[in-house]
Amino acid sequence: MKSGILYISHGSKVAKNNEKVSQFVSDMLVKIGIETPQQLAFLEGENHPISVGIQDLVQKGVKKIIVVPLLLFTATHVGVDIPNALTEAKKVWPKLQFVTLPPIAEINGLVNVLVERICMDVHTEKATLFLIAHGSSKYPEIIEKLDEICQNVNGQLGIEVKPAFLHGKRPYKKALRQENGEIIVFPFFLLDGLLVSNLKKEGRGGISGSYHLTFF
Repeated sequence: MKSGILYISHGSKVAKNNEKVSQFVSDMLVKIGIETPQQLAFLEGENHPISVGIQDLVQKGVKKIIVVPLLLFTATHVGVDIPNALTEAKKVWPKLQFVTLPPIAEINGLVNVLVERICMDVHTEKATLFLIAHGSSKYPEIIEKLDEICQNVNGQLGIEVKPAFLHGKRPYKKALRQENGEIIVFPFFLLDGLLVSNLKKEGRGGISGSYHLTFF
């Protein structure tokens, strides 16, 4: 049975962000070096939706598709939108098989990648490091997962690592105001897009508090 891989990204109205994802996938394919048919699709926007990505793979003779969500957490997109899109695809190609992998935050090895990345720029154990993610009021398991990630990073680095969010519980502004001393903010996003840009602008614009703020 011929297999193919479908990478699914969030998608953006900003073409530059979609191009970054496309380039990321292209670079990854070069490193992997496998000949399995692979396609990139987007959940939002008009640029190459999931249905088109699946059709492209089917036209290449694929009978089984490995779905790889390029998303951090299990929330609406992973838990609802992607399954719904695959259900619709089964109506068109009833014999087509799908295997969906977990989102990035649930993959073994993520903590090691974070630790390696943080060690490139953090050279002190006196600072407090904040991992700031998007957040959701509907999915408390996102908080639990980020808590787990922070604890594991803390265990490897010996630096205090705390979670905070743009939306939902544990708002980052309140979390930062409660700190003193040196704070390092690590935006926990796949791309340095609009949300991350706004986060950096707001932080540098003066969230009041007794601390020195550094952004990755």
